[in-house]
Amino acid sequence: MPAKIRTIRGTGNRNGLIDFNRPIGPRGGTDGLITFKQGKRSTRIKLFQDTNEDGRFNNDELIFKGKTSDATHDELTNASRVKFTRQLHSCTWDIMKGNKPIACTLDFVPTAYKLTLYTPAGKIVPDGFGRFEDDQFMVTIPKT
Repeated sequence: MPAKIRTIRGTGNRNGLIDFNRPIGPRGGTDGLITFKQGKRSTRIKLFQDTNEDGRFNNDELIFKGKTSDATHDELTNASRVKFTRQLHSCTWDIMKGNKPIACTLDFVPTAYKLTLYTPAGKIVPDGFGRFEDDQFMVTIPKT
């Protein structure tokens, strides 16, 4: 199977700090940070994980960036649990682990990200944008 799906769960959104159960990559820390920035029509969400275990969160440790217009800023800040899923090619995962070189398949496996925030009002699934946008799209070709 050419796809590797990694799911991490986090709890404790106090001042934006989250404690994940494991790192999103093969190695790294489990500390996380979630930030919310309210706009006129939507709220932007950024999720970081301390991958180099230095206690600080940099832009290169960004693991998700998205937005939602379904929930208010107050609902999002009350999110007590977080679930984040990343799908990537299994060869990419093996390279990240530092294993010896392997023969790799040429199957196309898109990198996909999904963030779910659990609030007292229910689940919120923001849409990713930028490199975190869902690239699984369908093109219809009309018959001629």
